[in-house]
Amino acid sequence: MRAFRDSLTVCRLAASAAACIVAASPAFADAMPPVDAGGNAYYPLSVGNTWTYRCGAEGSSAFEKTVKLTAVVDHDGKRYYRAEMRLKRDPKPLIAYLSTGGSGEVFSVFKVGEGPGEVLVTSAPKTGDRVGERIAVAGEKTRVPALGAVSVVRVENFGRDDPKIPADQRMEWSGRYYASGVGLVAEADGLGGECVLTRYKVGAKR
Repeated sequence: MRAFRDSLTVCRLAASAAACIVAASPAFADAMPPVDAGGNAYYPLSVGNTWTYRCGAEGSSAFEKTVKLTAVVDHDGKRYYRAEMRLKRDPKPLIAYLSTGGSGEVFSVFKVGEGPGEVLVTSAPKTGDRVGERIAVAGEKTRVPALGAVSVVRVENFGRDDPKIPADQRMEWSGRYYASGVGLVAEADGLGGECVLTRYKVGAKR
């Protein structure tokens, strides 16, 4: 979840991406296939898609974070989605650009055209698959305010459950959680930071 706290790495989501606001009731019914052919099932890209998270860390007050896809930018034949991340009503959002790779993976960059960027999630991650510099763990169940219990893919920098990892190294762990049809639903780190999805809207028209 440090990811979201830092810059959401544009989407480090909320806590991992999730951390950002509290939704009183599940919003799964709002999910629908995006009308734009962007992203993949684990990170739908369509202008108007919005994810709100509640974020916090041990001993600190919770805060809200919202990520919204606001525009499409075409550059050298490639389509980018402008992602704006705001803390509460901050008038100056953190901007990132998301795009889809040739194999359906979703990339994030802070400037259009500046190289391939960071791989956020692949199109069909399986346990043990490489996701950029991270590793996928599929089939895990977790609970988030916006969805209740949901099956997710965890993408992490190293094995969270590996008993061989020393305690001091565990503090450097970070993971993001993606749900099919929704996108990033949570993010967490080894220092106790966490973001969880509280409401979302996927499939909005441009």
